[in-house]
Amino acid sequence: QDLARGEGDSKPPLVFLLSSLSSREASIGVEVGTSGIFACTKQNITKAINAGLASITDVMAVQGLSMWKKHCSRSGVRGDIEEGYFEEISNNNIGNVWRRLLSQKPLSKDTVDENLLIAAEAWAMGRAVPQDDP
Repeated sequence: QDLARGEGDSKPPLVFLLSSLSSREASIGVEVGTSGIFACTKQNITKAINAGLASITDVMAVQGLSMWKKHCSRSGVRGDIEEGYFEEISNNNIGNVWRRLLSQKPLSKDTVDENLLIAAEAWAMGRAVPQDDP
């Protein structure tokens, strides 16, 4: 699977994220860590929806660029977590965070403020301690 290829030289790649129990059981895409969220190609998503394994609310399309240090003691996403740039959230919070992030609109000068507010709310949801966590 080539998840990194864009639809042209000028556009960043479009990555599809999938959060669906049925899709998980069918091994669609590549799991992101142990999150239960899968990075998929457009073809993966189309197949999953057509097969009834996922709905449109299980899919999030993201476009952009993330860079991580390589070949050092703290590299990749794990290194960025250890450096404090990212935080891990409880798997029990993923559903709430996912639903909140889905409410964002395509980024434009008219939607940036609302999208940042939604992202901050999702971050707060991710930091909340679930009731069944000690």
